[in-house]
Amino acid sequence: MKQKRIEDRRWRTATNRARPHALCSILYLLSSILSLHSLTGCAAVGVVAHKVVGNPDVPAKYRPEKEPMLVFIENYRNPSPVRLDAQRLTLHVVDEIRRHRIAPVVDADAMESLRSRPEFRTMKVEEVGRAAGAKQVLYINLQHFTIDDTVGGEMMKGHAEFRVRVVDVETAQTRWPRAVPEGYPLAVETQWTRSTVGSREGATEPAMRNRIARDAASQIVKLFRKWDPDDDPSELEETVH
Repeated sequence: MKQKRIEDRRWRTATNRARPHALCSILYLLSSILSLHSLTGCAAVGVVAHKVVGNPDVPAKYRPEKEPMLVFIENYRNPSPVRLDAQRLTLHVVDEIRRHRIAPVVDADAMESLRSRPEFRTMKVEEVGRAAGAKQVLYINLQHFTIDDTVGGEMMKGHAEFRVRVVDVETAQTRWPRAVPEGYPLAVETQWTRSTVGSREGATEPAMRNRIARDAASQIVKLFRKWDPDDDPSELEETVH
C-alpha cells in the first residue's frame, strides 16, 4: 500500500509538470494583455483582442416572420427609368433571401405579372402583397440607380440609394422600421472600373449595373440576418445615410 501511494504521488507530480502547451499559451497571452493594459490602457487591449478574436458578428436589425414575403422594388415617384434595374435587383434580393432562409419568398415572376395589370399603379403596397399571396412585403423604394463615367467614358462606377421597409399585408402597417415610416436608408457604390471603351478587358455597362444590384441585394438582406464582417472586410464600407 505504501509503495502504491509513492507511485501515485510520482504520477501526479509528473502530470503537473506536463501541463498542456495550449493552457500555457493562453496564460501567457492573458498576462501579456494585462501587462499591456497597465502600460497603455484599454485601447491597446482592444487592439490585441481584435487581432486574436477578430471582428464580432453584426446582428440582424430585424428578423422577419417566417411567412410568405413578396419583394416589391420600384421608384415610387418615377418608376419607368429604373424599371429594368428594379427587376434586376429583385432577382438578386429574392436569391439572397432564399439562400439565407430569411423567409418563404414569393417568386419574382408573380411581381412582374402584377405590374402588367392596368390597375397596378393605383394599388397600395399591401394590396399588391395580397394579390401575390404574401403575408408581408419587403418594399424597397429605389431612389437612385446611376452609372457615372469619366470624360471619354474609359472609367465608370455605379451608385444606388434606396429605402427599405417591411409591410404587414393584413394591417397595412410598417412592421419595420417603425420609427422611420419612409424606410431604412441604404446606399452602395462601386469603385472606379475600366470600361470597354478603349479596352478589351473592361466591364460593360450592363455588367456594372448587375454588380450594383448584386451588392445592393447583399446589403439589404444583411439587415435581416447575423453576418461576419471578417468574411469580407469590404462589407464594412457600406454607406448609410
